[in-house]
Amino acid sequence: MNLRFLLKTTVLLLLTGHFTACSSTKDVVNNGQEINPDESLVDIRNVKDLYSKSLPVIQKCMEGIWKLIRVSGGWDGGRIPNDGEYMILTSECIKIGNNSDGVIIDAPIIWEKIKKFLNEPNGGVDAYFLTYSFIDEIKNITYSDRLLPDYIINDTLVVWDLKMDGYFKYYIRIVKN
Repeated sequence: MNLRFLLKTTVLLLLTGHFTACSSTKDVVNNGQEINPDESLVDIRNVKDLYSKSLPVIQKCMEGIWKLIRVSGGWDGGRIPNDGEYMILTSECIKIGNNSDGVIIDAPIIWEKIKKFLNEPNGGVDAYFLTYSFIDEIKNITYSDRLLPDYIINDTLVVWDLKMDGYFKYYIRIVKN
């Protein structure tokens, strides 16, 4: 009877260990960065809930040259840009400009993580957003922007400005770096 109990307990422990080991498909930590084991399989043209992916995946998906095609929400309401506004992103730098003035903003990016973003019944998700600051030399004022990468569908990136009067900007990918 003790042998039977010992055998059942051993099988139960082995099965429990097997199933808990197989269920750990979440991001793992490597050199302080979260890295998705399937990162090489990410389709950078279509990514739902981009903000909740690992930072290397977000950076990989957002790198490139993007043309602004629409702005909605906020004080801006809805508008279609007409002066060729664009954004050039690397993992460390953002450049924003237009056809008339060229590059207006050239700033380093600070990537930050929001814990339990979107207060959902399940507790929300951790999300990454990018922050950059720039100086308006004419007005001598420093501005900061915080953008949350929302999603990419068919090479259209949607970012959410996290201000009180936040808006959504829609960019189409022109060039992948």
